[in-house]
Amino acid sequence: YNPKLSYLLAGLSWAAYKQPNIKSSLDDLGFENKQPYYYGENEYMPAHYIAKKKMSDGSDLVLVVVRGTYNDEQKLTDISILTSGSLAGTHAGFTASRDAVYEDLKAFLNGSIPTDNTTYVITGHSLGAATANLVALKLTDPDIGVPHSKVFNYNFSCPDVAKCNPGDWNPSGIHDNMFNIADARDIVSFLPGIIGNNDKS
Repeated sequence: YNPKLSYLLAGLSWAAYKQPNIKSSLDDLGFENKQPYYYGENEYMPAHYIAKKKMSDGSDLVLVVVRGTYNDEQKLTDISILTSGSLAGTHAGFTASRDAVYEDLKAFLNGSIPTDNTTYVITGHSLGAATANLVALKLTDPDIGVPHSKVFNYNFSCPDVAKCNPGDWNPSGIHDNMFNIADARDIVSFLPGIIGNNDKS
């Protein structure tokens, strides 16, 4: 956990609520290659920015900043739970948001996800945090193959997107690159990703 990185990403997550603010922030951080997505007024998917820059060692840094709930349409995304089929009980809204951001990331990177010489930093607040959490998890899936050491995931007021019991959230430390920062009194942090698996006792 890096407190300075956390502080920076909290600021970017807040800046993402207004497109001029996040664009200006990315400019200040030296990102010349950047692209906004879903910044329309009535979008169901969360708005996000994807940016990339070359580091001094020649490697690439890719930053994904996902905005939190912004409109009534996204409030429906927040509460969209599947009720039938093999995925019954899973959070359809967060899954759809993850897939949208992941596909945008893949397109931004010319159709494939580099697994070498690229570091990914992914962040968001609220709905954006849930989405960022799931995108980071997808990147490190063996089918995608990005090393855990190359994915930094800091989220703020993140809903519960875990598919397991609380004691099993980080088996063998495999999610040590993911940090969810929240006020324990914030009800958003208890919004379940899987119905019945949000026992916080």
